Amino acid sequence: MNENSKTVVVIPGDGIGPAITESVKSILKAADADLKFLDRKLGKDASSQDIEEAMTDFERYGVMLKGPTETPIATEGKKSFNVTSRKGHGLFINFRRSQSFEPIIKTHFPAQDITVFRENEEGLYAAIEHQLTTDTIQAISLKSLTGMHKIIRSAFEYANDHQKKICCMHKGNILKKTEGTFLEIFNQMALQYPTVTTSSQIIDDGMAKVATNPTAYQVIVTENLFGDILSDITTALTGSLGLGGSSNIGYHGAMFEAIHGTGPSILPGGRDNQGTEHIANPSGLLQAALLMLEHIGGDKNLKAKDMIQRAWLSTLEEGLHTRDLAFSMNGESNPTTKKVLNTNQFTEEVITRIKLIKNNQPVPVEKFKRLLDVSELKAGDGWIAKLSRTRPYLNPKVEEKTLGMDIFVKWTGKEDPEVLQAFQEASGINVNEVFNLDYFCTLQEMYDYALWFKAVTDQVLTHYPQYLNKTFSTPEVLAKVIQSSDLTKFNSEFLKRTWKDIQQSVSLIADHHKSLIVAICRVLGKKIDAICQKHQCSLEMISNRGQSVYPFIMNPDLVDQMRCRVIFNRKDNGINDEAMLRSSLLRVMEDIELAGVKRIKFEGLHSYKNLITGKITMGYGESYGQGMGTFLS
Repeated sequence: MNENSKTVVVIPGDGIGPAITESVKSILKAADADLKFLDRKLGKDASSQDIEEAMTDFERYGVMLKGPTETPIATEGKKSFNVTSRKGHGLFINFRRSQSFEPIIKTHFPAQDITVFRENEEGLYAAIEHQLTTDTIQAISLKSLTGMHKIIRSAFEYANDHQKKICCMHKGNILKKTEGTFLEIFNQMALQYPTVTTSSQIIDDGMAKVATNPTAYQVIVTENLFGDILSDITTALTGSLGLGGSSNIGYHGAMFEAIHGTGPSILPGGRDNQGTEHIANPSGLLQAALLMLEHIGGDKNLKAKDMIQRAWLSTLEEGLHTRDLAFSMNGESNPTTKKVLNTNQFTEEVITRIKLIKNNQPVPVEKFKRLLDVSELKAGDGWIAKLSRTRPYLNPKVEEKTLGMDIFVKWTGKEDPEVLQAFQEASGINVNEVFNLDYFCTLQEMYDYALWFKAVTDQVLTHYPQYLNKTFSTPEVLAKVIQSSDLTKFNSEFLKRTWKDIQQSVSLIADHHKSLIVAICRVLGKKIDAICQKHQCSLEMISNRGQSVYPFIMNPDLVDQMRCRVIFNRKDNGINDEAMLRSSLLRVMEDIELAGVKRIKFEGLHSYKNLITGKITMGYGESYGQGMGTFLS
């Protein structure tokens, strides 16, 4: 080590973290890695000053080797340090390679070699959460074109450098704005890499196929939360989470860590370790440290990386294993294990072989030859150096058009017959008229009867009992209800119902819907609808679960918080005076204050010229469920 050695911020962490971190530092020193270690404290017992000191030093030196830290699972408490550091320091790439260690570790897939590129800063995993109302908690999935572009570009550069095929895993069939855009960027970028074989899969199908046939994949790129789950699956398929290293990389810094947790059960005196010695396997953090050496670069560090990898693989080949490798989770012995070592003993065996290599003595590796020359994060001229730091889709001349607005409202009252009566008198609207319960319940009866008849008789319904036909008897109405009959929505219990059961259940529906919140929904919808018609707008009222709730509502529980979506239909970019519409809507809010309805916020709805495809697209989601009214529309 000299004064020009690279300073690495080291976080021992919690649980087994300090023991395996000390092991890895000893191995790095034995291999003469050109590093200085700066220990800092993070984890469950870290103070605000500890955290600030660690973050400041990470910002200054740009490299961190991190042991596992504990993040409590609770509704309150500290946010995960990993999430905070990734977002705070722009570590947008989570890079994890999962390779088989057959025959030392038995696996069903001895040829597996998958590298997962996981976007590291955005989406649900970014943990932007808040409670909207007493009944509604929201987690926001914020994604940017720039963020998607960066991770996809990274994966393509890596696949191109290493001559590997790449698969994009997404949920664009459901999340059309966020995940659909991710897939669109992937497809557009594929055109720039004609020698790279590409494919895409919906994430649930893709994960199932990875779990059953991982050898079909080489590089996978996906978003944050999906990547977190997927990369654990790919690593577990190799037979051990204890051997996996992970890197988090950005333009200005990188953090390297093992993928396992703090392992409290295997601490000395723990549930699975009744002895006084540490038994944890340091291999995961050691593999992360090798990625770190390659990322930092320099002749001494690259030479140290090669020595450590050979010494480590030789130790495993000779059957010198920690307990996690010596025994499977169900207690079966590993036939390749010759001696079970604790943490310190395993460390010394690796160091012994490093000394042999330094003295030009043979340290054979036969079974793991394919793992000797692993070049992932080449410093200087590798795929990371080729990544552009530009924001490719940031265009000040974006075409934007206002299409409408969302008014978010919440109900803060309670179900009270007296309040319902007072509300009815104040609004001047008869609740039963607002509900149109006869119409609603008859329609529900028709729908249920059509399904019941089809299930019991296996025939298409052509007419209804006289009780129903007296209200709705036109062929057009009957045809639409019959066409909407879908038996897949009901379980086997539905088939046991009788017509009497159906009438009773619909009667319960009618009583259930005589509630204050449903009355509020109806009145609010009716009044806003009248304003919208005056201003040539259309209205959709959407519950906090995404269901359309006006003019029909299926369940009062869906409307603790609502979005009243007003769409401008005029060709001149909406109404002439948007402020007039806002003022009218605010007066509606005042009219229903008695019932405990509060306005949360206004939010504009826009369209954009899509900077990826050039098409004009709406900047808001449209895929909401529909109420019962759609059967007759």
